Amino acid sequence: MCNASGFCRLLLALVCLSASRLACADSEAAERQVAFNIPQQEADVALTMFAEQADLTLIFPPEMVEDIMTNELVGLYTAEEGVAILLAGTGLTPTFSNPVVLSISTDTESANGGESVDIKKKAGFLAAVAAVFTGANAQEPADSNDQSERQSEALEEIVVTGTRIKGVKDRFSPVVSVSREEIDLAGYSNVAEVFEYLPQNFGGGATVDGGRANTADGPGGSGVNLRGLGNEATLVLLNGRRMAAGGSSGTFVDISAIPTSAIERIEIVTDGASAIYGSDAVAGVVNIILRSDFDGAETRASGRALTEGDGEEVGIGQTFGFSNPKSNGLLTLEYRSTNGLDSSDKDWAEDAVDPTFLLPETTVRSIFATGGLKASEAVSLSVDAYYNDRQSEQFTSFDTFSFVQAFQQTGVEQIGGAVALDTQLPAEWTLNVNASYSRSEHFSDDRRLDSDARAEDTTETEVLALESIVEGSVFEIARESARAVFGIQYRDEKLENTRLLVSTNFLANDVRNDRDVLAVFGEIYLPIVSETNAVAGINSLAITAAARYENYSDVGSSTDPRLGFSWAPVGGINIRGTYGTSFRAPRLDQLVDRISASQLTIYEDPTTGTESVALVAFGDTDELDPEESTSWTVGFDLEPEALPGFSLRATYFDIDYEGRLGLPFLNYDALFRVVGFSGVPEPGVDLALVQDIVDRSAFFVNFSDFIPVLGDFDVSDTDVLLDARNQNTSTSKVAGFDLEVLYDWETEVGDFGVTFSGSYLTDYTRQFSPTTAIDNLIDTFGNPAALKLRAGARWSGQSVAMSLFVNHVSDYIDDDVVDATFAVDAWTTVDLSARFDLGEKFPNRFGNGLSVSLSILNLFDEDPPEIGVVPLRISQYDAANADPYGRRVGLLISKVW
Repeated sequence: MCNASGFCRLLLALVCLSASRLACADSEAAERQVAFNIPQQEADVALTMFAEQADLTLIFPPEMVEDIMTNELVGLYTAEEGVAILLAGTGLTPTFSNPVVLSISTDTESANGGESVDIKKKAGFLAAVAAVFTGANAQEPADSNDQSERQSEALEEIVVTGTRIKGVKDRFSPVVSVSREEIDLAGYSNVAEVFEYLPQNFGGGATVDGGRANTADGPGGSGVNLRGLGNEATLVLLNGRRMAAGGSSGTFVDISAIPTSAIERIEIVTDGASAIYGSDAVAGVVNIILRSDFDGAETRASGRALTEGDGEEVGIGQTFGFSNPKSNGLLTLEYRSTNGLDSSDKDWAEDAVDPTFLLPETTVRSIFATGGLKASEAVSLSVDAYYNDRQSEQFTSFDTFSFVQAFQQTGVEQIGGAVALDTQLPAEWTLNVNASYSRSEHFSDDRRLDSDARAEDTTETEVLALESIVEGSVFEIARESARAVFGIQYRDEKLENTRLLVSTNFLANDVRNDRDVLAVFGEIYLPIVSETNAVAGINSLAITAAARYENYSDVGSSTDPRLGFSWAPVGGINIRGTYGTSFRAPRLDQLVDRISASQLTIYEDPTTGTESVALVAFGDTDELDPEESTSWTVGFDLEPEALPGFSLRATYFDIDYEGRLGLPFLNYDALFRVVGFSGVPEPGVDLALVQDIVDRSAFFVNFSDFIPVLGDFDVSDTDVLLDARNQNTSTSKVAGFDLEVLYDWETEVGDFGVTFSGSYLTDYTRQFSPTTAIDNLIDTFGNPAALKLRAGARWSGQSVAMSLFVNHVSDYIDDDVVDATFAVDAWTTVDLSARFDLGEKFPNRFGNGLSVSLSILNLFDEDPPEIGVVPLRISQYDAANADPYGRRVGLLISKVW
């Protein structure tokens, strides 16, 4: 039976509705976004909080919601979106009688002694009573499928990488998101391949193929290089937390071993973001987000082969997971093995000295685990952990001044994890306290096969971080909450690096370094104008501001601000922009005070022609400053209401990168005089400093002792110091346009979609020092081509999905050859893929959850473009702008149990 007192209280609340509030209720109110903060709890309490935060009247008989738990609702949503998320899976159905009156109904039995009550009719009656007071007609309950779609769309709007503030839609910074489904359908077998086809990423730097053989980082590793500013200028996160850098000197975050089966999605911010995340976020941020909410088991088996040559790859993965309102857990295991690809297998590389591997032999083993626990309605705990092991090896043969055969073997082990505690605070604020740890161990064994020369590099890097963040609503503007986040972080970073020349038992390098980092940061979101107070020409207007201060125990501090705006003059158009500064702290292996060698010779000043006695110093120095950048973007987003499913995003970006580290280069004449120096000469040098450099040199030579024509001089005659160690003298500039177009539409024969994304560079320059020329590097060998595109079409039916993509890199010049005019052709490849869901055709235990994906990357087997011939060149192609695979045919079988 109905609770009479509760019913009366409900009627009394209806009678007491404010007249002014009733007058303001209209159709636009339903579209107003509200900052909700409701923990998972009993339905009667949660619904009351929802009504208060959404500023609407809620109708429901009390007995209807007894013993029902609602979902957590945190973020910026309309009332319609919010209630769909709050009540998903509870059996409760929300119905808006008008924009400010919401009723809840259900078809289930009442929990009141098992008595069957037509609660839906009762809720409908109450909604009708409310409609009398509000002057609106009661509506039929919304279709549950529509509610599910709205809930899914609302969840997809949550972007965690471009901002620290929860629920703020991606409307300021350019953000690219790649889902796990897209990765699988495209036929990518590892995370590195996602970035190989991303127009904003440049292939130069650490790469899995052997295009830059004999590099210190060894074969098999892969980094991210947004905008071509180097692997170190892109911050790579795993679940929003830093990973320890890999490579032989901690030079890049190695993503080659992260399994695709463990990934939920990858978010890429192509904008400077040190104001939010700190060091390294100069060109952007990559956040690899792991799966966490999965109930069941999934088995994956994959295979891939090249139609020309070796390079076969096999993989198997297993995932176990559970999920319920109180807890969740997931475990993913993956094994992947790839055969090496020898240059003799490719016609275009058959002139290479055999054996030379274009692709290394690689074995990867990975374990990823995540979990969460709702300790109470206000407290939740989450954990994640990972372990990766990669073993790679390759042969390299080349002919320089003498024939060389080399064998490289690399082992990489990554381990890490994090724990986070989330707590609800008073006044709708939340507190997040988290700790994370990451370690990378890199071992490489490089040996000459034609001699006993052999070197072993061992590097271990660690990052320990402790962080505390509070986030919530500060006040209300235009009936929408202004939100803010404040935090403090402590990091401990360590590096140990040794290089042993095994044949002579000589320890060529032994670096052990560490530092502490303390950071404080804040960010605020201000919705100045929303749809509730829109005026002509301003449908919405919002600004965001962020700042971060980081203090390093070894290189000082950096303060970086960031501003952003979003303006919608009318519905469907968003004009946006950002401005900010970023920085990169020197690596720990770079901060070493060491003189490896010094020379005393003659320096001829190219500007005056005068000669002076100069001391040249080689080695490392700890007197370095952070690299700094200033970046800004401006662009627009177009989503016309008249064309549902269509979106266009255009962005202009500009990055000025100053104080970059680089080793100065010297030019000598036949008498070993220095006639060119790209660094900054230091005249009037203190002789005590000169003597100290000589005393600390592992190797010192006075060229006047061997070349009498230079004159007779010694250390006391030194007039100028040529410091050839790392210096903060280099500058870079990158600018250009990004364009992304998406269009999805539904038909009777299936869903169609087309996509286009591209990046066009207008500036890509570098100047080593103020005394050297500015080099324009666009469209030159080993540097970014001006234009990189990816366009495609996809179709999905009831049990089949297909996609076709075209990739394009524009032509350029190979300036490394003698005449510096060799033309390198454009490179265009086509990818084709299809997925078949067999559950529809075989609706049994075997068929349910079974899918098969086929992919062909580089369908027409396009060879990498021909490059110029140089006697000392090792590579047979430009690994920065092409790959050596050729046609790759892949198969992925997935079964959800």
